[in-house]
Amino acid sequence: LVGRAVDLEGVVVPPIAGATVRVRVGAALLGETLLGEATTDALGRFAIKGVPSGPVAITLAAAGHETETTSIEHPVSDLRLELGSSRPTSAESGTIEKGR
Repeated sequence: LVGRAVDLEGVVVPPIAGATVRVRVGAALLGETLLGEATTDALGRFAIKGVPSGPVAITLAAAGHETETTSIEHPVSDLRLELGSSRPTSAESGTIEKGR
């Protein structure tokens, strides 16, 4: 799973460097399994290997932002995670669950 994290707070959409991206699978009530974790680079890019096809939850946490989680159907291309917005965080699809 590869993608990019960006900050929507300003007029220009800068990357979010040093953010933590976590990918989980499973229902919250039944127990989730952490599939992988990565830290975004200076351009906001991240990569997590070994993510199976199907529904996954992606959590993005960065200093100065609320932690947000979105659900996607993997595989996706051009995944874009956005902080500072109430819109879906995936360029393809998703829903945000604030405060997780």
